[in-house]
Amino acid sequence: MEIVKNWDAYCEEALQEGYMIGLHSTKNSRTIHNWYQDFRKEGKIKVNVLPGKHNLPPFLQQNPDVTIALKEFGREHLHELSVELFLVHIHDKILPKLVKDTTNADPTDERYKNDLVALLGIFGLSLVSISTVCQWMKCLDFKFQVRKKCYYVDGHKKPATVEYRKQFIHRYLTYKWLAYRWIQLTEEESTEYENKGLVPQNSGYHYSSDTGINMVEYHVDSCSKEVLLC
Repeated sequence: MEIVKNWDAYCEEALQEGYMIGLHSTKNSRTIHNWYQDFRKEGKIKVNVLPGKHNLPPFLQQNPDVTIALKEFGREHLHELSVELFLVHIHDKILPKLVKDTTNADPTDERYKNDLVALLGIFGLSLVSISTVCQWMKCLDFKFQVRKKCYYVDGHKKPATVEYRKQFIHRYLTYKWLAYRWIQLTEEESTEYENKGLVPQNSGYHYSSDTGINMVEYHVDSCSKEVLLC
C-alpha cells in the first residue's frame, strides 16, 4: 500500500536531501515551505544574507561551522598566520571533513576528487585557490595592518600556552621545595637569639627532631641577617 505524504513530510525530505549535497543554510522544514511559496510568487528563491560589511561568500555563509573553525584556527596561529597556512589547513582539514560529512568519501577514495569538485560547484567554486583563501581571510577580518602600541593579542588559551603553563606549574612546585624559606634552630640557639633580639620573642614552630632534639623553625623573613649567616 502506497504511503501518502503530506506537505510537511515532503519539505522534511527536501531538507534531508539538501544535507546530502552540502546545503546547511537551514535546519527547519518550515523554511523549505516558505522558500517554495516565494518561488511560486517570484519565480526565484530569496536567500537572506547579513547586511553590509558582514556579507560572507556563499561557502562560508552556508557552512557556519566551517566559518567558526577557520576563525578559531586563525586566532590560535596569529603569530605565524599567512594565506599559505590557511590554504593548507583548508585543503588538509576543512574540505576533507566537509566531503566526508556530505558523501562519506575519504581523501584516499577514488571518488573523493569528483565529490570535492561537485561540492565546491554548489557554492559557485571550481577550486579553492590562494586568491580565494585570501578573500575569505579578509571577510573573516584577518588582515595585515600597521602595528600599534595598543595592539594586544590575547593568547592565553592557545594550546601551546596552556601546555607550557602546566609544565611551568609543575616546575614551580618542584623548585619551591628547594627554595631557602625556612631555618631550623635548636631550642638553645633559639633562646640565645631571642635574648639578643635577632628573632621575635615566643615565635617559631617548636618540634622534636628524629633524634629527639628540641627544635624551633623560623621563616627567613622573621630572622635577622646575622642568624641567616650563622
